[in-house]
Amino acid sequence: MKLSIIIPYWNGEQWIATCLDSLLRQDLSADDYEIIVVDDGSTHSIDTLTSYVNAYPQIHYLHQENQKHAAARNYGLTIAQGDYVFFCDCDDFVADHVLGRLCEIAQEEMGDVLLFNVCRIQENETTAAPKRDFDNRSSFETGLAYMSQPPYHFQDGVWRFLIRRPFMEKTHLRFSPEMINREEFLFFLQMMLSAGKVIKVDADVYYYVQHPTSWVYSTGMVNHSHGFINCMITYLTYLHQTHLELTASKRVSTGLLEAMQHGEAEDAYAILHKALRYSTISYNKNLIRELKDLGFYPIQQKVHKYDYLRQLMNIYPLWLILCCCYHLLPQSLVKCLVKILRKK
Repeated sequence: MKLSIIIPYWNGEQWIATCLDSLLRQDLSADDYEIIVVDDGSTHSIDTLTSYVNAYPQIHYLHQENQKHAAARNYGLTIAQGDYVFFCDCDDFVADHVLGRLCEIAQEEMGDVLLFNVCRIQENETTAAPKRDFDNRSSFETGLAYMSQPPYHFQDGVWRFLIRRPFMEKTHLRFSPEMINREEFLFFLQMMLSAGKVIKVDADVYYYVQHPTSWVYSTGMVNHSHGFINCMITYLTYLHQTHLELTASKRVSTGLLEAMQHGEAEDAYAILHKALRYSTISYNKNLIRELKDLGFYPIQQKVHKYDYLRQLMNIYPLWLILCCCYHLLPQSLVKCLVKILRKK
């Protein structure tokens, strides 16, 4: 079997048909690939999903109690049989007739990882004709060599590649099940540090759809704010340790090391920004103390267009005053102040 497609599923009734239809319109015979849908304890109807499982023998259904995406993807890997693995989310979709050709390229090139293009679109947005330049490829001896070239990708989503399953088994590559956020970045970095040959194909394959009503965009961040922040700190700590090890080994480009430094700054900024919005004043004080002990505060590197906020964060008394204002002032006034700052 050429390909195993693993889909973590949670309350995706309104999107799963679009996702599965796109995966059924591939240049692969039914015997050449499998679609493994892992229901992560859905609380809504799964009637649409069940109808597809009953109609198509290549679609397999697994169920687990709610443990989030990382654990669901790991569960899907336990029954995967394909030479290559592809991870897809249930609220996204894939361009028609592309996965078979990508499997052929990956096998021809004997790559551990094959990367392609992701198109980010809004819900209900009309998609343009996908780019299909399969002959426009780049090849890298290792994952580390790939990361060391501009634009220095060391973190990315898991729907951007095919990965050779024997390589995953040999290196025991899995998702960290305790991570409910940043698990994809952690997996990508761990994968690239272990990978042999990497191929990049200039073809539009995956459509990442922004859904305002999805878990992440609605209740997810609010209800799991501390869990999100803890996972971000876990990833930030791993990234920093990797940065130190690569610096000591002198095996990578200066550009990658600088990109990692900027990545650390951006993550530290994101942690404090999310904590300001979703956590108490007391929690923010303790969080700054923890980041300081880990060496991530004050934030040293610039953070692009939000650098004015980084500078405010680095003034400890002023940042705590801002935390107090955010949580104690009327939200209407806070929103007006935020709009003024953004215009700057």
